[in-house]
Amino acid sequence: MAYDFHDFQECLLERLSKESGDSEKRDAINKYLKDGYNLERKSVPEFENGLEWINVTEPLRLNLHLKGKIVLLDFFTYCCINCMHILPDLKALEHLYSVEDGLVVVGVHSPKFSNEKETANVAAAVARYEIAHAVVSDPTESMWQALNVCCWPTLVVLGPRGEPLLELRGEGHRKLLELFIGEAITFFAGKNELSPHKIEQISVNKQVESAGSPLRFPGKVAVFDNMVAIADTGHHRVIVANKSGQIQHIIGGSEPGYSDGAFREARFNACQGLAFKSADLLYVADTDNHTIREVDLSAKLVRTVAGIAGDQGSDRVGGALGPQQPISSPWDVCLLAEGKLLLIAMAGTHQLWALFLDDTVWWKNKSYAKGVCVCVAGSGREENTNNLYPMSAAFAQPSGVVLAAHAQCVFVADSESSTVRRLQLADGRVQAVVGATLDRKNLFSFGDVDGKGMDAKLQHPLGVAWCARTSTVYVADSYNHKLKCIDSNNNVCTTYTHIDPAYKLNEPGGLCVDGDDLYIADTNNHRVLVVDTVNKTTRKFDLKMTSDLPKNLPAMVEERSVRVASKEGSRLVLRIKIAAPTGSSFPSEKMIRWEMHPPTDGRKVDILDSKLEGSSAEWQVSTGGDLLEMLLVACSAPICSGQTCSAWKGTFKINITSDNESQSTTESTVCDIVHTINLQ
Repeated sequence: MAYDFHDFQECLLERLSKESGDSEKRDAINKYLKDGYNLERKSVPEFENGLEWINVTEPLRLNLHLKGKIVLLDFFTYCCINCMHILPDLKALEHLYSVEDGLVVVGVHSPKFSNEKETANVAAAVARYEIAHAVVSDPTESMWQALNVCCWPTLVVLGPRGEPLLELRGEGHRKLLELFIGEAITFFAGKNELSPHKIEQISVNKQVESAGSPLRFPGKVAVFDNMVAIADTGHHRVIVANKSGQIQHIIGGSEPGYSDGAFREARFNACQGLAFKSADLLYVADTDNHTIREVDLSAKLVRTVAGIAGDQGSDRVGGALGPQQPISSPWDVCLLAEGKLLLIAMAGTHQLWALFLDDTVWWKNKSYAKGVCVCVAGSGREENTNNLYPMSAAFAQPSGVVLAAHAQCVFVADSESSTVRRLQLADGRVQAVVGATLDRKNLFSFGDVDGKGMDAKLQHPLGVAWCARTSTVYVADSYNHKLKCIDSNNNVCTTYTHIDPAYKLNEPGGLCVDGDDLYIADTNNHRVLVVDTVNKTTRKFDLKMTSDLPKNLPAMVEERSVRVASKEGSRLVLRIKIAAPTGSSFPSEKMIRWEMHPPTDGRKVDILDSKLEGSSAEWQVSTGGDLLEMLLVACSAPICSGQTCSAWKGTFKINITSDNESQSTTESTVCDIVHTINLQ
């Protein structure tokens, strides 16, 4: 940086490294702030005019909206796993210190890839990562250059006059940030330089939503027999449906969290990779919980088999039993060795790991005990290094893995190097397939070029799938918004051109081959597509709740669909009135019975209020948070026609979808049903 605080800061960081207690560290920070207070410091330059902002109603200015605040600038690019890792740190800081307390976090998006220069794509990432602070899209990296930033992520703390106070590079600084910002707020408040004003212009982005789709930013997809599993990443859940789209299981909730147990109680956080071991067993890469979860579809239970939730691992060797082994941002999984081990694309440490599901003898006759979780390829350096020895190879944020059984290898989508690599199962050799250059440290060799080997260029590929019939590797070339095909016999990469133009891809993240069908997780379009690779047709994989009612309920007499707000405090007001047909009547309205049943996925209905009055019934049901997919209401009533009376029974089914795009300030959605009984 061109400012003289750098040398001054080094003394602080050196002293802090020698102090063990928080009290001593606070004293050191306070002295640093006092000693530097009267130094002549330049304010950082203002944000350039014309930049596009996200989560704000107007561009923020350092000398206006942010004056009198401690400002934390987060220089990030949304593809970067290290940048993703610090988002929980920023959320924790914003929870500790509000805007009124004096802290404002501003994300400065400084793109690596050309696709990331488009503000619409940045806005989608902001919504996907649930970023609630202001973000400026800076495609020319004007602020990055002005402050001489050199890596992602970089955090720069500014004082109330816009003067730089601290610069930290990389991840893992949460504790230091909490201490420093706490002391800075106290110090500058004591100097009467902090302003408690609100910044009304900060407003969470509402523009990028799932347009009524039941999915939100689906990341990966897997198929086994008649089952299709989808990582509904933006809703933090896994959906399992049959190939007709009828939903069989919803596992997890619509809000991030962590818990094992029954499907209705289990919680995930931005889950990604999926792998079926059998019809009853599914493995899930629970990315932001830094865990691998096992889903028992028969018992309807979820349990953690690797990783420690909330504990992002930095270990690059491993070797402990799964639940005791910290891991870092697992992004994809696939089964090897006839189901004896689960290979994990460990994006957070730039490696490939394995969870051994049974006692296994693997490379070089080395034995691994059941349950051990260990690194099997990659040094942990973020590079594009191929090598005869797996631990001497290096990856750059591997994000997709697929077994090519008859080729005896695994193909790896290495996103940050924009390559596809090959891991040989016989000995662990890591080989180039397509993309990149000979310079192993060059992670900027990307583009959209068909060709052979290194002549081909990809842009941040996230998924791979294997077609044994044609020996083809399909690639989700995410930032080119395309599918690519690699002929595994000669490493020639071409663009797949047989997707119907009506289905334009937007950052596809996951692929799965099932016979002649190719399933695509079309992430930013909030959908899954199915391409028939023989007939060259494309269709949307439509999800729907099963029409079958529980056996204890009477036949369905009416079905409705309603879109509801899913924001906190929202509710659905459901009113149902039954009417007797002409010539009939209810002998006693007191004998009419109403009962609301839990939906078929077993979720609890949060009833806020109810009013049951004979032939009319009203419920107020919470729709904020863990959104229900449907409600089931059963009714029974005696009904008479002349001298003949009978017992009528029926079920009302209300299908529910979220309306995240609604700008309405009304918290309630009303659904009125008036049903005339048919005695035929």
